[in-house]
Amino acid sequence: MSATLAPPVSATSPRTQTRAQAAASTAYTRRWYTLGALCLSLLVIVVDSTIVNVALPTFTRELHASTSGLQWIVDAYTLTFAALLLLAGAIADRYGRHRALAAGLAVFAAGSLAAAFTQTTTELIAARAIMGIGGAFIMPATLSIITSVFTDPAERTKAIGLWSAVSGLGVAIGPVAGGWLLAHFSWDSIFLVNLPIVAVALVAGRWLVPASRAPQSGRLDLTGAVLSVAAFTIMTYTIIEAPRNGWLSATTLGLAAASVALLAAFVVWEARSDHPMLPLHLFRNRRFTGAGLTITVLFFALSGVVYGHGHRLRRYRPGHVGRDVRVHAGAAAGHGRGGFGGQRHHPQHGQRARRGRDRQHHRIGVRQPDGAPGARDHGARRGSGSS
Repeated sequence: MSATLAPPVSATSPRTQTRAQAAASTAYTRRWYTLGALCLSLLVIVVDSTIVNVALPTFTRELHASTSGLQWIVDAYTLTFAALLLLAGAIADRYGRHRALAAGLAVFAAGSLAAAFTQTTTELIAARAIMGIGGAFIMPATLSIITSVFTDPAERTKAIGLWSAVSGLGVAIGPVAGGWLLAHFSWDSIFLVNLPIVAVALVAGRWLVPASRAPQSGRLDLTGAVLSVAAFTIMTYTIIEAPRNGWLSATTLGLAAASVALLAAFVVWEARSDHPMLPLHLFRNRRFTGAGLTITVLFFALSGVVYGHGHRLRRYRPGHVGRDVRVHAGAAAGHGRGGFGGQRHHPQHGQRARRGRDRQHHRIGVRQPDGAPGARDHGARRGSGSS
């Protein structure tokens, strides 16, 4: 008696193909709502990168943080975020971007909760590092999901443009929101405010973010991940501690040499690896390389300006931080009207802007330091008015 063989089953059955097509159709229909959920997830991590700067004077007073401690409160988040970004993107591509997004939001929320209840500078730095780990999984996942959901090139360009705009908006929202929260609540509010936002993002992501992963993810480049994390960790630590150790001290030069050596080892490994975490051939594209260098320089400048501005805000009451931003934006606009558009700049434009800035400073109770621009005129006006 001959045995009857069943027909071979294809790797993808018609039922599986139907489900995949239905899921793809649903994802395409909800794509703009999906973008909203992704932008909300992005917004919370970008805002947190700048909102802390407003609270630096408060940390000095409440936690007795030193200058180095303040730098680490800010940079612990950035350090873990930058060091784990490549590895987090590779994990998301391999195991699912939606899972990486949800896990990143959960870790970020846990770090925010821990930061709100810290009692020392060291505890706050550790909590900020945890938040950076969560952010490292959130950002690449959001961008990868956008590229997979928006299949039309024109719509994808618009979506990425909106994603970038939200990122820039978060940088501006951070100091203003932080000033308002510090004026009405204690400093732990700048961390607790993340929890409801993350909760909304998790719920929205559960229903709106489709499952996706890279079709050919390959093996994880663990060696490259270790080298990159070690290199960026040592490099950031060297920059933070260089003012205290001395820029030309043996400690600083030794750590700098170690970070350069690790970066060189990372490049050599990526060039020889058959599953690189960062394919070096991408840098042959001038547009890619130019855009990467531009973003790097801009973020270096942004980090320095925002950190320095946090120290400058010690002269302000917390509720007036947002008004200070508007005052200086108006002053810049006053200079811009005279300097752009082919019009000749008139000295009176700058003088009017400075007078308006000084009046606003006087109205909100800002103490102008001796020798600051406009301080002498401002003091003279107050003296003549009182006489």
